[in-house]
Amino acid sequence: MKQLRRILALCAILALSLSTALAYNDSQPTPSTPAEIEIAPRAVLLTWDVDTGTSGQQKTPSFRMNPGDGEYLRWYFENDSWSSPAHVYLYDVNKGQIVSAMSPKVDPGEERTEVYYVGSDSELCEFTIIVESMDGASVSGLLRAKQIHSSRLADSSFSE
Repeated sequence: MKQLRRILALCAILALSLSTALAYNDSQPTPSTPAEIEIAPRAVLLTWDVDTGTSGQQKTPSFRMNPGDGEYLRWYFENDSWSSPAHVYLYDVNKGQIVSAMSPKVDPGEERTEVYYVGSDSELCEFTIIVESMDGASVSGLLRAKQIHSSRLADSSFSE
């Protein structure tokens, strides 16, 4: 009879431990997938290392602008000094077209910043940035993007 009580007590302790562990696990946030990248909260910087390799082209994962977080997208490309000249395009996924470009090209060792006016900041806009080699050779550099309000247009920095 004593052994039965001990076994029942151990089972009760085990059940309590298991239920506590499950409750803790359910309360933890689930990480988002790469397809759900959003520029949020205000002016959070997205950064990508670019290396087109032999393909001569690289696209960033698509990213969304959040309603209320600004009506402008500031984007920047820094081409490595040993890299090939590059065309850099801002592609609107919803429109299915290039909506802005770093004109005419970004030479090796050069950095360029562009600002694109999206329009109503209540719209949900989705973009990708395309870096393309002008001569088919490799392009390597740093690409950044952030959503801003018109009050931040004069501030050309990419700090948080």
